[in-house]
Amino acid sequence: MRIFILVLSLGSFLSFVSFGENMEDIVGTEVSISIYPNPASEFLIITPKKQYSSLTFKIYSSIGVEVYSDDLDAVKKIDLSEFKSNIYIVNFYLDNECVKTERLIVRH
Repeated sequence: MRIFILVLSLGSFLSFVSFGENMEDIVGTEVSISIYPNPASEFLIITPKKQYSSLTFKIYSSIGVEVYSDDLDAVKKIDLSEFKSNIYIVNFYLDNECVKTERLIVRH
């Protein structure tokens, strides 16, 4: 599986372009997860819409450094006080395969 994320920077404007295979085709299932609020400042809530076995997530900075990871077996509330104002990428993994990617904006 190859997924590429291209980050374009034009001054203070960042744009994310991703391309690759359709995640539903890879794992054979659609993973329904919501993250809110987005943009966020104090906390982030991640809610799986149904129960998944071995669902995890990782949050990456805009330069690709992992800044947070955890299992997602229930609703998670993440304290963002240690996160800098920036754009982050949240990847969700089911059985160690990336099945969903979301963009997160943190503003303090």
